[in-house]
Amino acid sequence: IIHLLNKSDVISADQHDMLANLFPGAIAVSALTGDGLPALLAAVAARINRRSATIRVMLPPDAGAARAWLYSHAVVTASSFDAAGLETLAVTISGANKARFETKWPALVIAPR
Repeated sequence: IIHLLNKSDVISADQHDMLANLFPGAIAVSALTGDGLPALLAAVAARINRRSATIRVMLPPDAGAARAWLYSHAVVTASSFDAAGLETLAVTISGANKARFETKWPALVIAPR
């Protein structure tokens, strides 16, 4: 849970301190001024990436559907081809999407990066 305290621009410093004591780690933001939004975005990104993994996937030339799926559901950080046309992708992917990929394409090699 990420506690978000909106309207931080209309409360006093004492009220802010009281809310900070009630909700430790809460992020105070103001939709009006934009204060606190970078901290909120960073917290959301950290929460999302907390369960992601970086893996290496090796795809044969005929694995276009798997390649397209990875580009749609993960972040491909590197790609290289060998002489036989085998593509190696470095991918950052959520745990849930990694499991989906492994279920859909069990024959493809997946290794930790």
